Amino acid sequence: MINFACPKCKIVLERKTDFLICNDCNRKFHQKNNIPILLINRMEPSNVEGISKSNEGCEQSE
Repeated sequence: MINFACPKCKIVLERKTDFLICNDCNRKFHQKNNIPILLINRMEPSNVEGISKSNEGCEQSE
C-alpha cells in the first residue's frame, strides 16, 4: 500500500473511504477513481473547526 503525504505540511495522510485526511492541518483530499487529488488549491477543511481556521485570514468586502 502506498502512503501519501500532505502537499502543505508533508505529514502522512490518513485513509478514509472516499478521501484522505491530514491530521496536522485538518484538511481533506478527495479521490477520483481511487487516485487522490493532492493539489493545495483543491484541499478542503475536514471539519467545522477547520473551516473557521481557514477563514481567519480572509477579508470581507463592504
